[in-house]
Amino acid sequence: MAFERFLLYLRTYIINMIRLFYTILAFCVAIFAANAQNNSNVNKDKKRPTVALVLAGGGAKGMAHLGAIKVIESCGIPIDIIVGTSMGSIVGGLYSIGYTSDELLEIARETDWLNLILDKPDFGSELLTAKKNNENFLLRVSLDRSRVLSSTGGGGIIDGRNISLLFNHLTDGLPDNSDFSKFPIRFACVATNAVTGEKHVFHEGNLVTAMRSSMAIPSVFTPVKVDDATLVDGFVVDNYPVDVARDMGADIIIGVDLVTPMTEDQLANSAFDIMMRMLDFNSMELYKANKEDTDIYIPVNTEGYTAASFSAAAIDSLIERGKEAAVANIDSLYRLAEHLGIDQSAGVSRTRMSCVNYCTSNADVHKEIYDEADEDVSIIKTDSLGMIDFTETLKSSYHFAKHVFQHGALSLGCRFDNQEYAAMQLSIDARLLRRSMIDLNIYGRLGARMVGGISIAHIFKNESKIESGYSFAKKDMSCYFKGFRIADLSDYHQRFIMRYKKEYNKVGYSLGLRYDVDRYRNLLFHKDVAVIAPDLNKEKYFTYFVKAEFNNLDSQYFPTRGTQTEAKAELISSNLYEYHNYAMFPVFTFKWRTSFSPNRRFSFIPHASTRIICPGDAHVPFALKNFFGGLHNGLMKDQQMEVAGVPFLEIVDSKAVNVAGFDLQQRMGGNHFIVAKFDAMSLCNNIDHALDKEALFWGCNLGYHYRGVAGPISLIGTWSNRTKETGIVLNVGYYF
Repeated sequence: MAFERFLLYLRTYIINMIRLFYTILAFCVAIFAANAQNNSNVNKDKKRPTVALVLAGGGAKGMAHLGAIKVIESCGIPIDIIVGTSMGSIVGGLYSIGYTSDELLEIARETDWLNLILDKPDFGSELLTAKKNNENFLLRVSLDRSRVLSSTGGGGIIDGRNISLLFNHLTDGLPDNSDFSKFPIRFACVATNAVTGEKHVFHEGNLVTAMRSSMAIPSVFTPVKVDDATLVDGFVVDNYPVDVARDMGADIIIGVDLVTPMTEDQLANSAFDIMMRMLDFNSMELYKANKEDTDIYIPVNTEGYTAASFSAAAIDSLIERGKEAAVANIDSLYRLAEHLGIDQSAGVSRTRMSCVNYCTSNADVHKEIYDEADEDVSIIKTDSLGMIDFTETLKSSYHFAKHVFQHGALSLGCRFDNQEYAAMQLSIDARLLRRSMIDLNIYGRLGARMVGGISIAHIFKNESKIESGYSFAKKDMSCYFKGFRIADLSDYHQRFIMRYKKEYNKVGYSLGLRYDVDRYRNLLFHKDVAVIAPDLNKEKYFTYFVKAEFNNLDSQYFPTRGTQTEAKAELISSNLYEYHNYAMFPVFTFKWRTSFSPNRRFSFIPHASTRIICPGDAHVPFALKNFFGGLHNGLMKDQQMEVAGVPFLEIVDSKAVNVAGFDLQQRMGGNHFIVAKFDAMSLCNNIDHALDKEALFWGCNLGYHYRGVAGPISLIGTWSNRTKETGIVLNVGYYF
C-alpha cells in the first residue's frame, strides 16, 4: 500500500512539473513576441523622420503660437522636438512637458497678463496699506539688493517675480536639474549672454529659469544669473532658432514666425519697436538662414499688435491669426502627415509629466486661500490668473511679495484729470537697519496739490509698528456751494503724526495723535457765503484718533465681490486737553460698501458713508468742516466724501453729512465698464431733521471706464438737484 501511494504521488508530481514547464514556456513566448513587436515599432519609429516645431519670440504676439499649434495637432503630426525663444520658449516649454493646446489656450485667455508681467502683488493677499499702494502707484520697483528672483542685483525695471511664481506652479514637481531631452517632447530654448553677446542654449537645468531667461527683455526685465552667466532675452541673438533644432537632430522643421510689416512712419511712432528692430539687426543674417532652412514656414501677420498687446481682445485676435496662418499652410501639413504615414483621424496622443499641475474648473468657482500667518480667509477669483489650481502659489506670492518689498521699494504714479490736470507722485521706502527693523518713507507729489513727507517706523516681530512722521502740503483749492464757485484759496498745511498701527491682509487698526497747522493765503471770494469766514488766516489743532478698517474687495476700482468698511473716531483739541476754553469735541466717520455679482459681468455695489461733527458750543475750524463731492474720496481734504452728481468740492456748515446709494457696474468685454451711480444725501445739524425736505439731495453719475495698465480711464457725466447742473469728469490714472 505504501509503495502504491508513493507511485501515485510521483505521477502527480511529474504531471504538475510538466504543466509548470509549458506555462513558463508560453509566458516566455509571449514576452518574446511582445519584445519583437516593440522592436518592430521602434525600428519603424526610427525610420520616421524627426519633426521639430520652432516658435519665434515676440512678447504678446507669441499668443499666435497657440492657434498654430491647435491646427498642427488637428493634422495628426507628431512633434519630436520643440525649440523656442522668448514667448516661444514659454509656449514650447509648457507644451513639451505635457500641457495640451486647449489647456494652454485657457491659461492664455484667463490670465491677467498685465498684472502678472508688471509684478503687481495679488490684491487679495496684500496687507491693507500695500493694497492701497498697489492701486495708487503705476510702478513699484524693489530696492532690495538681493533681488531674489533674478539673483543679479538689478539691470531691469521689472523683477518678473509673478511670472516666475506662475511658472513654478505650472511645473511644480519637476526636478530643479532636468534633462530637457527626457521630456515627452525634447525641448530647448535660447537666451543671450548679456556680457559676451553669445547665444546660450538651454538643454538642461531648471525649466523655470530657462523660460524666464529666454524672455528677459533687456532693460525691461531683470537679467537672470545662471552660474557665471548673466542672461537676457534670446531674441537678441536668435529669435527664430531653426539652427538649434537642426543641431538636435531634426529632419523636418515646422516654424511659426511672428511677422510685423512696418513702415518707417509706423516705426518712428514706437520707441519700443525701434529698440526691438535695432536688436533684430544683430541676428538678421542668422534669421534669414533659419528662414530658408525651414521646411514648412508659417508666418503669422501680427500687424497692429506689439509685444505688450496683452488685452483680452488682442490675445483672442492673435490666437485666431495663428490659426489662420497655419490653415493657410494646411496642404503642406497634410502632405507631411501623409509622408510620415500618419493616420490623421487618430489625432495626436500626448504624454503628461507628473509635474503638470492644471486644474479644469468652472471660471466662476472661487478659491478659499488660507493664510497660515493669520489664519484668515481670502477669496480669490480663478480668472485672476486663469483656470489654475493656484492655492499654494498665492500663499507663496503673499510671503514673497512681502520679502521683495520689505527691504525697500521705489514707487511712481501719475494721473490726469480735467480739474487738477497733471499730477505725479513718488515714494521711496527703505529699510534702514534690518536687524532693528527701522523703515524710512519719503513721499512727494507734484500738481495742484504739492505734497512732501517723511516718516520713520519701527516694525515689531508681529508686523505691527510705531510710526512718526512729518508732511507738508500746498493745496490750491476751489470751494463750491450749491454748485456756485464761492472762493479760491491756497492751503499751506503741515502735519506731525505719531501712531501705533497693526494690519493684516483684510483687517487693520491704528491709534495715535496728530498736530495740524493750516495757513490760508490768496483768498479770492466770488460769492458772499457765511460758510467761509472772510478773515480766514491760520488754524492749528491736535487730534486724538482711533481707526479700524476691513477690506476684502477683489478690486478697489472695479470690485465684483467683497466688502470695505472704515470707522474712525477723532477728538479735537487746541492744547491736548481742551479746545479754546471749550471741551474737546469728537468727530465720527463711517464708510461702507460691498459688491454682489449675480454673474461674471454685472455687479451691484451698495454703499453708505457719514461724517458727524459734535462741537457743542465750540467753533468748528475751516479745516475740519464737512466737504463732499469732487472726483474721489479724500483728494483735496482728508474728510472729503465722493457724492454722485457733484463734480466739484463743496463745503457746508452742516454738522452731519450722510450719503447712501448704489452703483450698477456692467463689464463690456475684458476691460470696458459702464457704471451708473445713484446717491441720496442728507445735510443737517440735528438728527431729528435728517429727513426734512430741505436737507435731502440726490445725484447721479453715468460713466464709461477702461481698466488700463496705468489705471482707470474714465469719462463721467454728472447731475444733482443740489447743483442743478450737468458736469463732465475726465480722469486718466489711479486716484491719489
